[in-house]
Amino acid sequence: GGNLIISDEEIQEFLNKEPNAKKFIKPLISAKEFLSGENRWCLWLVDAKPEELKELPFVLQRIKKVKEMRESSIDEGARKLASKPFQFRDIKNPDSYILIPSTTSENRKYIPFSFFKKDNIPHNSCHILPNGELYHFGILMSTMHMAWVKTTCGRLKSDFRYSKDIVYNNYPW
Repeated sequence: GGNLIISDEEIQEFLNKEPNAKKFIKPLISAKEFLSGENRWCLWLVDAKPEELKELPFVLQRIKKVKEMRESSIDEGARKLASKPFQFRDIKNPDSYILIPSTTSENRKYIPFSFFKKDNIPHNSCHILPNGELYHFGILMSTMHMAWVKTTCGRLKSDFRYSKDIVYNNYPW
């Protein structure tokens, strides 16, 4: 429902209402923000202690809305997640990773990839290669890998739809 997400336009207002939440606000990296250079933020409360959250009424309101939305969902998985309304569905957050946008323009000579650290939270519109190294980055940015992408990946309209199962895992490393 977007209650754990904060837009770049509302970040300052949010911090004015809840300045002590600053340590829980992290950059959220989705394919859209990554490819367009925009910013978006999220409440990353995975390690938050209950006593800390009790001191953040505005954050608690958002958590309550997440719980209500998940409880009323027709998706059984979402209803199960109502027991942890302070968390995203996916809480993978390695110390470092290479970010791979799931969808990108077919007009690009190369798919943009980038290194990120733990403080940047990957969105589910991206794939991540946990603890990826320069070697992996070099292979992904190669013309050989792009030839593989053009041959094997799915499409969304005509744009590349990268897949860990079809493209990455089957690439002849």
